[in-house]
Order: sequence, then structure tokens, then C-alpha cells
Amino acid sequence: PLVATFACSPSAAPMIQAVTHESRRSQAKALKEEGNDLVREGRKPEALLKYEKGIRLLGFPTYELDEEGQKALEGQTQDGRELLSVLAGNAAQMYMDPSCKDLGRAIERCNLALEANPSNAKAYFRRASAALEHVDNLAKGTDALLAKGQADIRKFLQLDAGSAAGKNLQELLNRKRQAMLGPIMRERPLSEKEVVPDWYEQVRSRATF
Repeated sequence: PLVATFACSPSAAPMIQAVTHESRRSQAKALKEEGNDLVREGRKPEALLKYEKGIRLLGFPTYELDEEGQKALEGQTQDGRELLSVLAGNAAQMYMDPSCKDLGRAIERCNLALEANPSNAKAYFRRASAALEHVDNLAKGTDALLAKGQADIRKFLQLDAGSAAGKNLQELLNRKRQAMLGPIMRERPLSEKEVVPDWYEQVRSRATF
């Protein structure tokens, strides 16, 4: 009996790969929208799972941009990179929320967001915000982290010069670093506490997509 055999032609392979990438991007985009809906409902831990699933679908199974992740990033289209950046930035915002707090993970997700899209202003703001808070949890490396936070907020203000929240965060980072570096700020009375305006806390904690 005759046996039919089928072979994929060389020219068809890239087409199949492109379809697979497009399918994954479509699924990841749907997960982003589902996550956004969950955020609006106040279900942030569930939203975080959606964002993380979308990131994995795009080829990033770990939190660090390892060699495999770098290859996945290089294989993304411009739309894919922008989607990845938004997903990672949204995940970072969730990691900064009290319901899912993990500031180290927030910083790592901001790193990925900015690798994918260096113009993601929100990722700079979120990474600087996470740095400001995370230094209180560290025994060493605090000055380096605050210096990175200062660099991030300067970059953010280059992208959004009129942001009052950005200017306030910059001031908080400057004061925090100065207090940790030397005796200048130690001369302030111990009872004098830094007051953060309510409006700033609301802006910092609000997830906008």
C-alpha cells in the first residue's frame, strides 16, 4: 500500500513560527486586559497572576533576564516588546501593593519592563518608588539602590517633566540618601518625621495602565 508522507517546506517554517508568536501575543494581551479588569475590582493578587502568565507566554519564565530571556526579547516584534513592558510594569505595581508586597520582585519586573521598552516612564517611577521603600529592608547596598532610584526619577522627569508626583519622589529620595550618607540630616530632631502628602501616596499606589 502507498503511504502518504508530508514534510514541512523550509519556507513554511518561519510562517508557522510567526503564527505561533502572534498567537502567544494575542493570548498575553487578553491576559493583560483580564488583569486590568481584576485590578479595577480590587482583586490585585489575581491580577498579578494574569500579568505573570502573560509574561511567561511571551517567553520569560524567570524573574531575571538570563540568556534564554535575552534571546526571547530579541525575537520580539516592537508590539511584543511594548506588550511585555506593560505586563512587567503592571506586575511590578502589584508587587508594590500591600496585598502582594515583594519589593525585590517589583524592581526585577521594572528591570524587565525597561529592557523591553526604555521609554516606559511608569516603570522608572515604580522602580524608584520601590527603591525608596526597599532600602529599609536591606542591611547593605542601600546607597547603591538609592543612587539608582535617583537616576530613575531623573529619567522619569525627563519623560514627564510636569509630574508633581515625580518631583516629590525625587525630593524624598534625595533626603533619604542624604540621611543615610552623613551627619547632615542627623542634626534634625529625632521627633521630626517626614510627612508624605496624602495625594502623593494616592498617586504612587494607583495602578494606571
